[in-house]
Amino acid sequence: MSSVPTRFARILVAAVVATIIACRNDVGPTELPAAASVETAGGTGQSAEVGEALGVAPAVLVRDSAGRPIRGIEVHFTARRGTIARASARTDDRGIASAGIWRLPERSGLDTIVASVTGVTPLLITAVARPGAAVGMTILNPTGFEARVLEGMDLPVFKVADRFGNGVGGVDVTLGVLDTDGSMPISRAGPATDVTDAFGIVGATSWIPYIVGNHRLAASAANGAFTAVATRHVREDACGARHVIGAGMTRTIDFGPIDRVPGCGNTVDLITVILTAPATITVQADPLPSAPPSTEDVRTASLTRAPAWSVNPQVIVAPTAAAARAQFSVAVNAGNYDIRISAASQQSRVQVTVTPTAGPTFARSR
Repeated sequence: MSSVPTRFARILVAAVVATIIACRNDVGPTELPAAASVETAGGTGQSAEVGEALGVAPAVLVRDSAGRPIRGIEVHFTARRGTIARASARTDDRGIASAGIWRLPERSGLDTIVASVTGVTPLLITAVARPGAAVGMTILNPTGFEARVLEGMDLPVFKVADRFGNGVGGVDVTLGVLDTDGSMPISRAGPATDVTDAFGIVGATSWIPYIVGNHRLAASAANGAFTAVATRHVREDACGARHVIGAGMTRTIDFGPIDRVPGCGNTVDLITVILTAPATITVQADPLPSAPPSTEDVRTASLTRAPAWSVNPQVIVAPTAAAARAQFSVAVNAGNYDIRISAASQQSRVQVTVTPTAGPTFARSR
């Protein structure tokens, strides 16, 4: 009789165990708490040169609604322009997940990583890619529109760049005209020096030609290690200057038929006088010693306040002045002046002397 209860007890225990196992099989895996917030845990606000890896890996901290770190939450990372080691990671015991090494892009500027967690507003992690060291200079507008004498030429724009082509700011640049007529530059450009802006850009703010033909403006940086040259053309239809003279100078210039500018009639050529203070301009025009004598070839010399080709030039000495037609001496104030010589034979020897009357009169382009 005693065996019946024992047998019953065994059956009862087995049933209970089976029930427990069945209940356990009906329960799913343990569910993680819902993420309520995600915040930066490191790696934001850094900067480095383009193409370099940042020193601190970007990481985020995920919390639940009670502010407690959550383990096992998956975080997705997306780099805007650079590269990261991991596109996703799960939070550790501290609730932190990291994207691993962050290498900045080759383009300078702000780079961003987006950290995304289901149910939470994405988090932005930022870093700045700085330009690298300057390795060269380019000109952004190598060609430009044609100008006329004493008109402003199309201003060149230069860029100092790193090995990836990013502009490098804060670089000292020197600007200077390359072409001269004797000891005088044939154009004036400014400023003589400048510093590149945040985009590596620098350029001339003015460039004025004194003669017809090609003009070149050079930019250099790093003690001449980086250079670029802009070229502009001045049209001949302006009957433009071919020679430039300044205060304290005497020039003897021979003109022949080859110097004649098409469309300018009997005008042999044009000389520009550049003054920054009062001076006396003396002109003497005679036939070339090799020219055949001609009683009909009357030379005339005139002086106008530049530009002579303008609609209403200021005439200082007219070509029909009562004095000898091919010579004059006149006191003038600071400014730019044009001397024009005309002769039917197109063969003349002209001597121009500029005598200062007060202080320095010419500022050279550097």
